[in-house]
Amino acid sequence: MPKTILIMMLVMGTFMLAPSRRGSLRADEIILKNGAIMEGKIISDDGQEIVLKVDYGQVVLNHDEIASIEKSEFVPKEASGSDTIIEPSFLPVLPPDESKPDTPAGPDNPPKADGAGESVIEESKDVSLVPVEIAPITPTVIDNADSQKSTLTIKLKLSNEGKTGYQQAINNAVNKLVVRISEDLSTVQNLIEELIAAAKEDIPYMIELLNQIEEPKVLRWVIYALGETKDAGAIEFLLPKLNDKDETVQKAVVDALVKMEAPGIIGFFREQIKAGSFPPAVMVGMINALGRAKDKASIFLLLDLLDNKNNDIRYAASHSVVKLFEISGEGEYQIDVVAVLKNKLIGGSPVMKKEIVNILNQLKNPEATDLLIELLTDENEEVRSMSAIAIGNLGITDHKIIEFLGIRLLEEPNTWTRMQIIQALQKSNDYSVIPIMIEGLKDQEENIRLCAARALKTITKRSFGDNYSAWKGWWDTLQGKN
Repeated sequence: MPKTILIMMLVMGTFMLAPSRRGSLRADEIILKNGAIMEGKIISDDGQEIVLKVDYGQVVLNHDEIASIEKSEFVPKEASGSDTIIEPSFLPVLPPDESKPDTPAGPDNPPKADGAGESVIEESKDVSLVPVEIAPITPTVIDNADSQKSTLTIKLKLSNEGKTGYQQAINNAVNKLVVRISEDLSTVQNLIEELIAAAKEDIPYMIELLNQIEEPKVLRWVIYALGETKDAGAIEFLLPKLNDKDETVQKAVVDALVKMEAPGIIGFFREQIKAGSFPPAVMVGMINALGRAKDKASIFLLLDLLDNKNNDIRYAASHSVVKLFEISGEGEYQIDVVAVLKNKLIGGSPVMKKEIVNILNQLKNPEATDLLIELLTDENEEVRSMSAIAIGNLGITDHKIIEFLGIRLLEEPNTWTRMQIIQALQKSNDYSVIPIMIEGLKDQEENIRLCAARALKTITKRSFGDNYSAWKGWWDTLQGKN
């Protein structure tokens, strides 16, 4: 492998206005709705699709992807046999050659150490797992009086010069992804699959790309593809990318490491979650990984996160706790789910209590009934209403619980919570509920009367609406017959 391979240079997060001219070459210019600008020669246009000839082949574009077209004479540069590659102008111009003497060293252009530019495979394998402090990136916006908005231009050059067939396939897939960079995974899945298929055949080349690409939106696809290869040899090169300044790149690395089943990665994630070293979106990925890995040792760490200020972190922790509690009785790591959650409720904030009720609702563990009954008297109305819902989903068969809910229905000050209590009683489908519902028809709140009428209709399969006298007469007659 050559010591220095010029593969790709990208300008990160830079928003630029599309210039009216791009040097001496003139070409048909196509501006896509996603902001990308392409130049080449339009060789066919059937009204639905345009075939554009560029230096590395042909690109097919749908008209519904195109914002505007500007045609002009195209004068291709003569092939010189040199290493110079003619790229379409939507692929950016490379930054100045770092080897040129007229490029002074400075903060944005530090001097290279001896051996810089060597293949990444020959670099040191001493990889630190401790993330550096992450600073936000602010895109540069260039205003132009001739245009009302800026256009995202991804600057990229991938040369197929001297590349193997698989390397060319990787390059071509990446080039196509650049054009559709603003789209999500579902719409570019076929291109990603092309990239993955080629990546599996040349992991070292993918690692070269991993270490040279700077544009986050492209880099994340390379990382995603590497993760899908499940090649353990790429792990040590992925880990440093957790220090990337872009959280979408960090998230992609987390997902890739999980797919690769990197040794010790779950323990590493636990430590990073404890330290709070990453942005919330990245933390969520790590938390989800603990749940997917069914790492029971993470349960108490996840329970601590139920009080986190970030909604997404709390939701992810709650979801992972449910997964782990579902297997809590398996193997040697036995857990008394209800006892653990009850202990966590002591002195817990309303936020913590709501998350615990949510967990109990998902687990549908009958042993949690008494705990949920206690929470029906909590000072927080949301905790009370969520507890009523969870009790209903458990399915009530104990008449003592039905009697208690009837009392709570009368004592509860919050209308919404009272409606949830009625629905919980309705789900019991027990005739002992009927007198409670009939009395509910006299309630001052219209919503309570309507809920009570619906419960009566569901349980008895009769329909007297919210007519108290009709229901009371029917029930008294039924009781007399019995």
